[in-house]
Amino acid sequence: MALISALLTLGSQAQRISDFDLYESSKGVVIKFYIEPGVACSGFSVLYCTDSLNFNVIYYDPGICGNQPLKEVKTYTHPDPSAGQKNFYRVRLEPFVEVSDPKSIYVKGAEPQSLVMYPNPQFSGSNELNFNIPDDKITRVSGILYDQYGKQMEGFELTHISDHWTFNTGHLNNGLYFISFTEALKGQKFKFVVLR
Repeated sequence: MALISALLTLGSQAQRISDFDLYESSKGVVIKFYIEPGVACSGFSVLYCTDSLNFNVIYYDPGICGNQPLKEVKTYTHPDPSAGQKNFYRVRLEPFVEVSDPKSIYVKGAEPQSLVMYPNPQFSGSNELNFNIPDDKITRVSGILYDQYGKQMEGFELTHISDHWTFNTGHLNNGLYFISFTEALKGQKFKFVVLR
């Protein structure tokens, strides 16, 4: 009976995990939690998986053994979470004192860089429609120009200058136009206005 009483007393004085949470940052997933005061080692392991079942240790901090009189904040940044899906984490106090419930966070995939067109509208003195194209492997850009009624006006190739591509609009009258790219940028469509 004395042994059970001693174990219960130690268990009630053991450290505990509290306020376990996950945050996404530019450097990965931040795992933050507190270790409540108690008698034990304040070492911890961070466990990770993508299926909510098969957790593996991705980080271990051995901590310092002894009586910890104050609540301690602990953080770890997982630099390589799986993008475009849920990532599951648990925290375990070592040596196997307590394991947290699992928590998950959805990590967005990298945003694809988009093609940017400017200036729009084209005002007086502005004869070049510029395009920033995120794919630096593209060496030739062609497309088709349409009027506001969807009638094909001309085919064209953009001119590459420095870090952007240009389309000369000096020959166009005031109105609404559409550009549809072919080949490397197939499917990309833009509309622009000429107001001179």
